[in-house]
Amino acid sequence: MKKLLPLLLLTVLPSAAQAQYTYVTNNSTITITKYTGSDSVVIIPASISGLPVTSVGNSAFKGYSSLTSVTIPDTITNIGASAFESCVGLNAVTLGTNLITIGSQAFVGCSKLAGITLPDSVTSIGTDAFAYCPVLTSATIPDSVTALGSFAFEFDTGLITAKIGKSVSILQWGLFGGCRSLTNVILPEGLNSIQDVAFNGCTSLSNVIIPGGVTYIGNHAFEGCSLTHVIIPNTVTVVLSYAFQNCTNLTSVTISTGLTRLMGSTFQRCANLKSVTIPGNVQSVWDTDFGGCTNLLAMYFQGNAPTLNLDPVAPGWGVMVMSNNPSLIVYYLPGTSGWGPTFGGRPTALWRLPYPLILDQSPSFGVRSNQFGFVISWATNAPVVVEAAADLANPVWSALKTNTLINGSCYFSDPAWRNYPARFYRTRSP
Repeated sequence: MKKLLPLLLLTVLPSAAQAQYTYVTNNSTITITKYTGSDSVVIIPASISGLPVTSVGNSAFKGYSSLTSVTIPDTITNIGASAFESCVGLNAVTLGTNLITIGSQAFVGCSKLAGITLPDSVTSIGTDAFAYCPVLTSATIPDSVTALGSFAFEFDTGLITAKIGKSVSILQWGLFGGCRSLTNVILPEGLNSIQDVAFNGCTSLSNVIIPGGVTYIGNHAFEGCSLTHVIIPNTVTVVLSYAFQNCTNLTSVTISTGLTRLMGSTFQRCANLKSVTIPGNVQSVWDTDFGGCTNLLAMYFQGNAPTLNLDPVAPGWGVMVMSNNPSLIVYYLPGTSGWGPTFGGRPTALWRLPYPLILDQSPSFGVRSNQFGFVISWATNAPVVVEAAADLANPVWSALKTNTLINGSCYFSDPAWRNYPARFYRTRSP
């Protein structure tokens, strides 16, 4: 009898472990629907009744406050919605190597979860999956992830670093909203959209590189961040309202030449912004786009005077009408049109460039009267030579015409442009 005792124990233990779960069978696989045990350290079995356990079902461990550690076997491919929601004692999670999907709110409110390693098999992370995990310090999204849900790391107030895998193309709503300790973010080169409030309230975020390829930046996307310099790449065509509002450390901005309009309150209350250049493509701005930028001294416009939209909710509050800085001057290039002695209540002045510039955004740029032409701008009355070449790989530049810039600009046209398969132009001093 003594010799049979170990064998009896081996057969009893699996049954006892299985008794701690309720589950359902589907296509010869097991989904755990509820943990009914009382252990603080849980190792989920790889099989039950000889069938593989492939899923932790919705809310299976939800609210189980005594749980401190869980190990998920390699057989599991899916963690359901709210599976470990509000497991406030959970501080250690080991994920299996074949996990594919982490459901919405799967680990939301796990207030002691300090770290988690996501396997390279994961392709989808749901909405709020790791939100409100205040001691989580880092988040590395594997390259395998293609779907990263809204608010996935929202209000993870201890989060310091984040790296987004290369397969993520959209940063969804509120992804890192309220992560006030976040200081370093690496965005993937394949990113094309940063949605609303993605980094709203990340008050420690002082540096982020927006990759070329991004076309859209949503409402409040970077509001309240500690950014000191922003470069909006030329691929960006839309920046919505309040995108950089209250970035009080911001001192310089490079705005995309792909933009055609600012949408209102874009840089509102960026108190340390001293100057800004508006590219020639921008056709309209709002009086609130730079409202409350109390140290803004100069706005440089590279194109024709844009349409100035007045905020119907707070008319007259914006930068042009009442910027809190009476020293603000609006500068424009010679050769551009629509400018008067003031713009939105602020005095205008010619922008005195140190070099001649071809205005490629001017309405005069291109073919007119069967001649290719453009405006040359330079805020001195110095002469400028236009040269042309047929090949940029091995260019041979030849002078076409010396132009006098009356009042800082002139129009040049080339009647012989059709005689060449390609024609390139440049300007120089005589």
